[in-house]
Amino acid sequence: MNQLVNQLETQSNEAIEVLETNINAYATPTAKKLKAIHPSIKQSGQEWFHKLMREHTPAVVIVHSLDATRDLMKWLIANKMIQSSVYNRSYRLKDWIDLGPIPINYPDGATGVVFCTKHLKYYGWKGNAFQQLREDVLNQFNER
Repeated sequence: MNQLVNQLETQSNEAIEVLETNINAYATPTAKKLKAIHPSIKQSGQEWFHKLMREHTPAVVIVHSLDATRDLMKWLIANKMIQSSVYNRSYRLKDWIDLGPIPINYPDGATGVVFCTKHLKYYGWKGNAFQQLREDVLNQFNER
């Protein structure tokens, strides 16, 4: 995650300011162990994430992994920030990635987009497999 953030900030000449957070703010070594955490603890962490989203209204949100993508999409739909037709429970992560940028309409009138990607634990030192994501994010900022 740090490598992606560093590359986006460097390649944009510091024009992109990155706010990094987790939708599930309770750290566990594996997704399996996260599922074992009491739901109220997970919900509390997600409420902080939602608050950050509403207050900062980020122009670009990068969500990685299928579970985080599903959680985010459900919340965005429930809060009428994306169209409900976007969500499809049967989507694999590749399907979410193939959608490209998903438009967000924040309650205060601000707009943004969500990019879905595979888990950033696969990023590596250079992130060569994530080159298209970096280009798409940079292009999104250039269009604003």
